[in-house]
Amino acid sequence: MSMERHYKSALEEENQRLREENDRLMDIVVQMKGTLNRLVKAYITESK
Repeated sequence: MSMERHYKSALEEENQRLREENDRLMDIVVQMKGTLNRLVKAYITESK
C-alpha cells in the first residue's frame, strides 16, 4: 500500500470515528434538552 493510500485510509477511518462520536454527542444533546425542558416546566409550575 502506498503512503498516499495509507494516509487516505487512516483519514477515512478517523472521519468515520468522528461521525459516530458526533452522532452520540448529538443524542446526548437531545436528551439534555428534554431534561432541561422538563426542569423548566416543573420550576414554572411550582412558581405559580
